[in-house]
Amino acid sequence: MTDLLHRRVRHRFNPELGAGRIVAVHERSIEVEFPATGETLRVSRTSDVLREIEFAPGARAIIEDTGERVLVAEVLDGAVVRLEDGREVEADSLWPDAADGTLFDRLAEGHIDPIEDVALRIDALHLQ
Repeated sequence: MTDLLHRRVRHRFNPELGAGRIVAVHERSIEVEFPATGETLRVSRTSDVLREIEFAPGARAIIEDTGERVLVAEVLDGAVVRLEDGREVEADSLWPDAADGTLFDRLAEGHIDPIEDVALRIDALHLQ
């Protein structure tokens, strides 16, 4: 099944790896390259540790060819997205911005703030 090749994914249990791209599909395994860490992992094709990255409205992304940071305004179909500036681009030409992530995504991937940071925010609310 080569339709998996080049898909953007995240590792469910190792969020520190960042976004990855499937670089090889074998009979019983998949190889995923994670550019942020320089690591390449091989996982079973039947494993559920990889989640495909899909762009939603409000998602920040980088156009891979130019390095331009953009904001997704609308998903027209699975292959095309409209950017905030009105341009329509192929979703495959975008790479997720590492600084992006909805609160839900961050929690689902295990990213939580230290309790000291939360306490500071609560203290700051009292000053408003």
